[in-house]
Amino acid sequence: MTDLGTLGGNNSEAFGINDNVEIVGRAELGPSVSYSKRAFKYFDDTMWNLGLLPGGWWSHATAINKHGQIVGHGTTATNEVHAFLYSDGTMTDLGTLGGDRSEAYGINDLGQIVGASKTAAGHYHAFLYHQGTMIDLGTLTPEGTQSWAYGINNNGHIVGESDTTALGGSHAFLYAGGKMTDLGTLGGTVSSARGINDRGQIVGHARTASNDTHAFLYSGGKMTDLDTLTGEEGTGSYAYGINDIGQIVGKSSTASGYYHAFLYNSQPVAVSAVTLLLDSD
Repeated sequence: MTDLGTLGGNNSEAFGINDNVEIVGRAELGPSVSYSKRAFKYFDDTMWNLGLLPGGWWSHATAINKHGQIVGHGTTATNEVHAFLYSDGTMTDLGTLGGDRSEAYGINDLGQIVGASKTAAGHYHAFLYHQGTMIDLGTLTPEGTQSWAYGINNNGHIVGESDTTALGGSHAFLYAGGKMTDLGTLGGTVSSARGINDRGQIVGHARTASNDTHAFLYSGGKMTDLDTLTGEEGTGSYAYGINDIGQIVGKSSTASGYYHAFLYNSQPVAVSAVTLLLDSD
């Protein structure tokens, strides 16, 4: 585990990496700078400040594709928060779906961007940004009011979560072919899809019948419970990403009560099924 440093302040966080080992996230500037968090790209042992949207005071990078295109969100001159695309040294405001906030969470190698934006009615809706246009993906049901898109693969398939009623009860979804499909739960009332690979395998987390939250793998039309590091009732796990060979990453509670990062190999490999990577309190 290598310390990437900061932009002069005390804290930094990394959220995305591409196959060229370009890393993106956010980091603090020096302590004398107000609203000091800035989006960064880390490459070749250097952390680069990506700057701000015009008139803004903080920025946050979430994902990067193989071409080095970066997405995230930051403040504007009018005190709103807007999704951005950073490409060829320029940070471009992607606008909103009519409200005052948008956030970008994923970008594929075709430059298609997903996230969530407030509408004119003040509800968050999942969006796809493609060829200069932000497209509202709607919700799973007419009764639902909010949705969020977290991941997109190179086939243009999108995953996230959506309310199913006006009272909440979000379910994981797959958006493909212009249709949002409910992926269900693990027996509980809530689920969220966070990552999808180019094979169409989806990961996220969902409530079980006993009201625990467990990481899941959705493949071949079936949602599989990945359990937790302890396998005990009352413990939880969350999956956030999956690569094209089926390796899943996330966090799980342990016997000590803390969360540990995990690697889960969904395909037979010559290592244990679950590998501890780091400690987190």
